[in-house]
Amino acid sequence: MPVPHRIAYAPPSNGARPLEPVYSLASNEHIIHSGDGFTILLKTISSNILTTYPTIAKKGSSHMIVLSESGIGAPTPNTPSRVVHSVETLPYYSRDITSLWSPGIKWVPDYRASSEGVSNTENSGRLYLRVATFCEQFNQEVLDEVKVTLSKVSELVGRASPALAPYLMPANIILDSVFSIIDKLASPRLRDLVLRTEELSLWPVKNEQFEAGYAPLRFGSYIFFFDQVYIENLELDSANVVQPTANRVQPYPPYVVIDLVEGLLPLPSQPSEKQLSAAQGLDILEKFDSRFRIPSKENPSDPSKILDGMLSIGESAYNVSLIKRFLYLKSLNSPLPSQQRRLEELKLQLRDLFPGVEWQ
Repeated sequence: MPVPHRIAYAPPSNGARPLEPVYSLASNEHIIHSGDGFTILLKTISSNILTTYPTIAKKGSSHMIVLSESGIGAPTPNTPSRVVHSVETLPYYSRDITSLWSPGIKWVPDYRASSEGVSNTENSGRLYLRVATFCEQFNQEVLDEVKVTLSKVSELVGRASPALAPYLMPANIILDSVFSIIDKLASPRLRDLVLRTEELSLWPVKNEQFEAGYAPLRFGSYIFFFDQVYIENLELDSANVVQPTANRVQPYPPYVVIDLVEGLLPLPSQPSEKQLSAAQGLDILEKFDSRFRIPSKENPSDPSKILDGMLSIGESAYNVSLIKRFLYLKSLNSPLPSQQRRLEELKLQLRDLFPGVEWQ
């Protein structure tokens, strides 16, 4: 008997694909293994979010903001990686949005399962994802500055993170924009004004064995509906838009589509070592409440110094992580093909970073 779903899966394809339950695994064809690299992208924001959920548009709202919340491991309540994907006027969302100015959620250059030298209790191999949206009042000056700054952040670390934006924008704009975003997401008082999808946890498939009750981590599209829906007569078309299958008429709630794509794709450019190390610095920054380090009249610190420090920490942490990963993969007696491929990539990376050392 069919059951309703809030999240569905569609395998990678250039054509239309029927939606499948996210908690089932028909084959191991698209499984993500240890050592694989991939890119996480927000591909689609469906129409009619505001008409279906009008209460999120408070009086005076001019724009809707769409963000993702994600991470790998065991999250604490307030420290997911948050990325802004869209800040547009309310009428803009009356249609399906399939081209975003900030689609990147995360680069994962080297996926690591929980059994790889890390305590299983930390759930370190688990990838978690969800999307949030809410409405806000922005004047044109603030909106222009927010978009320009978030584009700079995306060029620097591959994702438009509001946590990094305060270090690249004027103080008056910070108070009018970034504080409102952070408050809206973190404050229980404002929780009713934020519409969130269900959180999805994707788990590594160990030894090609799928564990029932856990959503397997695999390449493909994940469709997050904002309410329950029967998916048996729905498909994802070539434009990443949900459609009823032929000769079927079926209503369905608003949704977003997130893709996990093999390889490190341009966001907006092909990632360099500098960008990957900067992204690691951002990962470290996001473990803390960055609001207390935002420059203000009471705290007149130089934001460029904070940014430089973050980038320096990120570069050091990134280089150390490469060495640790190299030593771990080298110690394996029977590495997976993906792990062996990653080991060869690391040899080249480390030779460039430390030319005086022989990496064998």
